[in-house]
Amino acid sequence: MAKSNDHSTVKRYRPTMGPRLHGLLWVVFVLFALLGANSAYLAAVTFLEWFKGELYQNYFYQIMFLGHLILGVLLVLRSSFSLFLICVWLFSAKIVGLSK
Repeated sequence: MAKSNDHSTVKRYRPTMGPRLHGLLWVVFVLFALLGANSAYLAAVTFLEWFKGELYQNYFYQIMFLGHLILGVLLVLRSSFSLFLICVWLFSAKIVGLSK
């Protein structure tokens, strides 16, 4: 008669994300937060120019706009790379026969 607390049938918890993937997720979170703060600054300057009719764009604004473009490209490249890896994994799983 098997005991109810038999450890051979209990599956051990295995985290979905490892430490390296967890660190990469934090990098994406930080990039997204920086992009959001940058967007708020650019929108505020643009709104202020529209509202007051004066020009507030200077060298710092241009640097912030360049930073906005670079952060956006980094996030798009990271997302595209993730989608590529998912497609490769799905294709290889289908060839090996892991999925039906």
